[in-house]
Amino acid sequence: MREEKLLYGFEKSSFYIKAIGHITASFCPTVKEKVQEIVNDGVPIEAVFIDLSECTYMDSTFMGLILTLHKLLKEKAGKSVVIGNPTEESLKLLVSLGINKLVTISEDSPPLPDKLDEVSPEVAPSAEFLLNAHQNLMELNEENRAKFSLVEKILKEEIKKKEG
Repeated sequence: MREEKLLYGFEKSSFYIKAIGHITASFCPTVKEKVQEIVNDGVPIEAVFIDLSECTYMDSTFMGLILTLHKLLKEKAGKSVVIGNPTEESLKLLVSLGINKLVTISEDSPPLPDKLDEVSPEVAPSAEFLLNAHQNLMELNEENRAKFSLVEKILKEEIKKKEG
């Protein structure tokens, strides 16, 4: 079985994420909730560092979460997310969706805090969460809009059924 692990921490106004192995949507809601808790508590977030040095795969939802964090950081601190030392596979995925044009990519791994918590993956993120992540990706460029338009349609239909 392949290793899949997402670690996070918050220290000195910086939020840290370390992705290990195959990272999918099941890890994403918890990270977003943790960041939202910090923001709701009025604690400033001045930097977001994501270490992809051991990440072998990221799905589109995780990449959409990166954009969600980027938007939040731009709004709150006027800065970009810093992605550190991405593996060749991770970098290809970021470039394929155009994320590399928004975030800062560094060849160095970010200095991580001593204590990082592990995210427990959820069975399935909500349709609303998935829709938000994919709409963030669709906003980047026309290629992404075409790539994820069917996903958007299906998720909107699912949300409508749930509400109806």
